[in-house]
This record gives sequence, structure tokens and C-alpha cells, in this order.
Amino acid sequence: KSQGFYTAKFTMPLLFWGVWSLLKNTNYYGLVFITQLHRFLTINAIFIIVGAVFGVSLFESYPLSGRWGYSGLLWHLSFHSIVYGVFLIYLLEQKKKSWISIVLFGLALLLLGQKAGLLYLLLIFTFSVVRNRYLQKGIIASCLLLISTAQIWLSRVVSLSTFWENVYNKHGVWGVLLSLRNENIKNIWEIISSQLSAFDVMFGGAIRFPMRVEMMPFDILTFFGIIGLFIFILLIFKIVPNWKWSIPILVACFGGGIYEAPLGMLLFFVILALVKQCKHSYSP
Repeated sequence: KSQGFYTAKFTMPLLFWGVWSLLKNTNYYGLVFITQLHRFLTINAIFIIVGAVFGVSLFESYPLSGRWGYSGLLWHLSFHSIVYGVFLIYLLEQKKKSWISIVLFGLALLLLGQKAGLLYLLLIFTFSVVRNRYLQKGIIASCLLLISTAQIWLSRVVSLSTFWENVYNKHGVWGVLLSLRNENIKNIWEIISSQLSAFDVMFGGAIRFPMRVEMMPFDILTFFGIIGLFIFILLIFKIVPNWKWSIPILVACFGGGIYEAPLGMLLFFVILALVKQCKHSYSP
């Protein structure tokens, strides 16, 4: 039952995409969908900001955990960063920009208290805001330098949060940076290494949900094998037009996300379909 559920999370958006492309007036219905969702996310962003400013526990991302962050009215942790990240890319690509929405959605990503949200902001700034390629390369190089020297400075940063300080003391630098996903990879490998077959390598099925890494390449490989990963990569190359729109995929490679929340994947496709058609005028 659980394996079927996890498989459906991947395949349901793919089936939707196949049907959506054959429908009439998809641009119209796509605009209706994202316009309504935009309004809700704007309201939710206000709740996030109110929660962060006044410390409203009802709006916390991780209640009773000691971890800081606010999600407003939404509860699915993966969905938050996906929808705000995808929408922020979309809003920045419009000729007539809604700066109020851009600021609200940027703040929402910042206040979620999720590393995925921060990664979205960094990548969106690098690929959607910065136009100079040399500056883009400089930002990427600086980030790689920070990661490579994390052993030096990370202990000072995590000391500001009891939650992350405990994670750092128990699991080290990579445990903090990857939220224990590195240990998930190690645990899964220890389980499957002694019983891995050629069928598992090619077609997957080596592990069972809810065990997973929450990093897209690893989860697709273990659940659907090399063939499944190859087909998914082909799909991504087919639907993603440029580096800006590859940001949700890049985030998912490090923090799960887009494939963990099927509605987020559907939103991603609907907006990509609108962008590719280039026959719409969106005014939030």
C-alpha cells in the first residue's frame, strides 16, 4: 500500500501532464488556476510574516520542535518552498512586475525556516535577477567556497539556534547542511547492498516507502532504477526551457521537495506550459 502511494506521487503528475497537453483552452484554465492560487499564497504570505513578527505559534512550520520557521496556513513542508519558489520565478519573468507580490513571496521563502527556501532565493537571485554571467559564476564560486570551509564557520552560526546546535553536535557539518540526508543514503546502502540485484539496479524497487533519502536523484534511482532515472532526466530536458526554470529541479536534487508534493509538480508544469506558449498576459 505504501509503495503504491509513493509511486502514485511520481506518476500522477506525469499522467496529468499527458492529459493536460491534449485539452482545449489550457492557457485559459491555467491562468484561472494560478491566479486563484496566487491570491491564496499572498494571504498566506501575510500570515507567515505576522507569525514571524509576533511569534504566533499557530503559524509555525515546526511546532513544538524547537526549530524556527513559519508557514502560515499551509502544513505540507515540501509544498511551501515549491509554490513560493516557482511563483517567484514566474513573477520575475513578467514584463509588468508585481513588486508587492515579489517582496511578499521572497519574505515567505526566507521566513519558512527551511534550507530549501534559502536555496530557492539564492538560485533565483543568481539566475533570474543577476544578468552578468561573470557575476553569476562569482556567486556560485563563493557558495562552493563557503561549503568547502563550513567546518570552520558553521559552528558559530548554529550556536544561534539550540535545535541546529544539537544537530551539529550529534551529526556534524554535513548532518546540518543536508538535514541528515547523508545519513539516509548511508542507512539505505547498508540495507540494500547485501541483497541488491541486477533487476533492482535497472528497474528499482530496492527499498520501500516510507524509507527514502528526500534527494531526487537518489530516490528515483532506488524506487525506479537506472531506467526510471534516465526517463525522468529525458522528461526534464523536454519540459524545462532554461536554467531559470531548472531551479525547482536543482533544489529537489538537494532537498527533495517538488516530487514530494504532487500539487507542486502540477503547478510547475502548468506554469511552464503557459511560459512556452507565450500567449498570455498575467496581471496578479
